[in-house]
Amino acid sequence: MTDQDTRTNWTKQIDLSEALKGAPPPSPMVGRWSDSVDGTTVHRALFYPNEVHSVGGEPEAMKSWLLLLASAQEINAGSHVLYLDMEANDRSIVDRLRLLGASKMRIKKSFHYFRPDERITEADQAWFGKLVRRHEPTLVVLDGVTEAYSLHGLSINAAEDAATWFRDFSRRFQVTPSEDYDGPAIVELDHVVKSRDERNGWAIGTQHKKAGIKGAMYIVESVAQFGKGKHGRSRLLLGKDSPGGVDWVPFKRQRYVGDLHCVATDDGVDAWIESPDIDVTAPDGPELPLVETYEFRLLMQQVSAFVAANPGCSKRRARDGVIGTNERIASALEALVAEGYVANEGTGNRSKYVSVKDFTAMKVVPGGGGG
Repeated sequence: MTDQDTRTNWTKQIDLSEALKGAPPPSPMVGRWSDSVDGTTVHRALFYPNEVHSVGGEPEAMKSWLLLLASAQEINAGSHVLYLDMEANDRSIVDRLRLLGASKMRIKKSFHYFRPDERITEADQAWFGKLVRRHEPTLVVLDGVTEAYSLHGLSINAAEDAATWFRDFSRRFQVTPSEDYDGPAIVELDHVVKSRDERNGWAIGTQHKKAGIKGAMYIVESVAQFGKGKHGRSRLLLGKDSPGGVDWVPFKRQRYVGDLHCVATDDGVDAWIESPDIDVTAPDGPELPLVETYEFRLLMQQVSAFVAANPGCSKRRARDGVIGTNERIASALEALVAEGYVANEGTGNRSKYVSVKDFTAMKVVPGGGGG
C-alpha cells in the first residue's frame, strides 16, 4: 500500500484542468419554464443537479405545489422522483399530481413516495444510495425539514445539528457525476412564521444551515392565495445562488426570479412558472428600511454569531471577524442592540459586546401548516 492510498481527501490535490478551461457556471435543470426574449425562446429552471436547495415560505404559499409541479414535469419526461414527506399523506400527494396532469402509470412507475416516522439508520442511508443508483432520479424532495430535524432530535437553530443533518441526510443523495447522469436536485421544504413582524428577515434556521445549501435557496411569498375558483400566485425570491446560474431581476432590494401560478379548472390544476415582467417590478410601495431587508438581516445573523462566540468583543474586532463593510457591520451591531439581541457593556468609547439571546434571520414554525 502506497502513501497515496492511505491519504484522505484532505491531502489529495484537486486537478484544476477543467476549471481552468473557463467552462460556464452550471445551469439549473429542474423546475423548468420558458420565456420569449426578443423573439427567442429562453429556457429557465430553479434547481441544479446534484446540489442541495432550500424552499421556504409562509403556510399556503404554494411551496408544495411548486415541488409537485417540478415532480410532475420530471416523471412526465420519463425521469424518477424521490419524495420524502413529513407532513401530508399519499392520497393528497397523488391527488395533486393527478390534478397537475401526471398519469397513474407515470406516478406508479416513477414517483417513489416515503412517509418516515422514525430516525434514519445507516441501513436506510445505504438503501437510499442503492435506490438512487438504480433509478437515477432527477429530483429528491424532503417536504418538512423542521419535522425531520425534530424526529432526529436535532435543533434547526443549532450549527452543529445543521452540519449533522447535511452529512447524514441531504448530501447522502449526491452522486459522483458521470457522462450519463449528473445526479438529482435535492430540495428541502420548510415553513416560516407568518407574521412579518416576527419573521426578522428571510433566512431559515442558522447561518450554518444556509451555508450548507450549495445550490439555490428560495423564499415563496404569497401574492394571491390559491383555492377553489381562485387564481393563486406566489412570488419566487432568490435568497442564495452558489453556482450563479439563476436569472433574476431586482425587486424591493431582493432578487425576483419569477411567479408560480395555480388555477383550478374543471379538468385539474393549471400550474406554471413565468419570469417577472421587468416593466412592473418597480416597487409598488415604499422600499423596505435597510434593517428589514434580507441581506442586512443575514449580516445581523453573522454578527450575532460572532459576538456569541467572542463575548466582550469590541466593534473593531467584530469588523475584523465578519465579512462586510465596516459601516454595515457597525449598523448591524446597533440594530442587534436596539432589538435586544446584543448588549454593549462597555463604557465611554470602549465597546464591549455580549450576546443576550440568539438571533436568526428567520424563525421557523415547528410543525407549520401546509403549502
